[in-house]
Order: sequence, then structure tokens, then C-alpha cells
Amino acid sequence: MIVKAFLIVLYTSVLYNFIFLDIGNIYNLNFPSLDFLMFIWNLIVSLLGIISLWIFQIKDIRIKNNSRNTFYSIICLYIYLIVWFFISQEYLIANRDLLTVTKLSWYLSFLFLSLWLFVSPVLFFIKNVKLKLFLILSRKLLWILVCIILIRHIIDFFVTHYPWGTWIWDYWNYFISQIENPVIWSGTVGAVIILLLGLTSNKFSCMKMRKWWKKLHLLVFPAYVSSMLHIWYLDRIDWFYGSITLSIIIMRAGVYILKINKWKK
Repeated sequence: MIVKAFLIVLYTSVLYNFIFLDIGNIYNLNFPSLDFLMFIWNLIVSLLGIISLWIFQIKDIRIKNNSRNTFYSIICLYIYLIVWFFISQEYLIANRDLLTVTKLSWYLSFLFLSLWLFVSPVLFFIKNVKLKLFLILSRKLLWILVCIILIRHIIDFFVTHYPWGTWIWDYWNYFISQIENPVIWSGTVGAVIILLLGLTSNKFSCMKMRKWWKKLHLLVFPAYVSSMLHIWYLDRIDWFYGSITLSIIIMRAGVYILKINKWKK
């Protein structure tokens, strides 16, 4: 029970840190910042947890598996966030100096959503069981990053566009006053769908909803379209958004055709 509580607190701490993390501090090695220290602390604890599992023989298989899965998941979340932020900063984002925190959080959230959509068709071609399991785990972790960074994007939006708000009601009134703006409603539709799917992305929801769970999660496609509309209305469509979206369409359409041909045979 104590171990389970510790794992829950650790995972919650990591997700909380990711929501309010200024990734620029990590990238620029800004050591004095509190979010940087929390970021490093959670990483060290997870690494020590993995090492302890190698050193000590834990007889309870359930505790051992839960601990291993939690520690490895956290390490993978760190790797994905750091690696893809580095790639986006160095190779994908053209005007980094003009990039606000709101734009950056949206950029990363959209990037992870695109990667998530890209993993599923790739699985069709993978025969190695271990590699397939790793990609399935990666898909789950990418979805966590999508939801976490999207929440950060929503927070950044209200902080930067309505800094004088003090209560939730103030932000709600501001949001209602802006909802007719295509930029706002397109982003809202995508965000609501993604957060809804995030809340139901667990074993309990899957068990309770049964066949309706997969049908509900097909809404990820309208969410992606809404996200593209959000970018379109912001006049930010560039080679990155165009090429990654085209790649996803070609990949998923190709796999769909291959599956149909396979069923016909």
C-alpha cells in the first residue's frame, strides 16, 4: 500500500511538473529555477527506483511490475519531451525568437498528437513483438504528453491574453466574449475532444464503455481536423504542419487500403 501511494505521488508530481514546467529553463540549463530542480529531482528518483529494482529482489510480482512500469514510463516521458523539444527547437521551428510560451505549448502538443497518430499505422508493419509492445507503450505516453501540454497551452492562453483575471469566473467571461472568433472556437473544439478522450484513456473507462470506447476515441480525427483549422485561422500553416499532416494522411490511408485488401483475401 505504501509503495502504491509513493508511485501515485511520484507520477502525479511528474505530470504536475510537466504542466507548469518552463521547458526553456531545461533547454538553457537554468539551474536556479524551481521547476528545473523539481524536473531533475523526479528524474533522479525514477532512475534510483529502476536501479533499486535491479539490486533488490522484490518477491511481490505485482509491486515489482507496477514499480517497473511506473519508473520506465516516467523515464520515457522525460526522453520524449527533451528529445522532441530539442528537435523542434533546432530543426523545425523557423523563428524561435518570435515564439511565445503559448505558441510553444501548442506547437509541442500538436507535434505529440501527430506522432501519436503516426504510431498506429506503423504498428501494422511491425512483426517483432518486443518492438510492437514498445511502440504501444510509446503511443500511450505520447497521448499523456498531448493532454498535459494542451492543459499548459490553455493556461498560457489565459495568462497571456487576459492577465488581469483573478477568478475562474473572470476567465470564463473572457472566453465567452471571444468564442465567436474562429481561432477560439476551432481550438476549443479540438481541446474539449482531446481532454475528453484523455479522461477516458484508462482501463476503468475501457471496461465500462466496452465497444463504445473505440467509437468514442475515433473523435481524435475530428480533434485533429479542428486543430488544423485552429492553425489555419492563425495563419501559421507552414511546411512543418503541411508535411506532417500529409504524411499522416498518406500513411493511414495506405494502411487502411492494405487492411481492406488483406481482409478480401
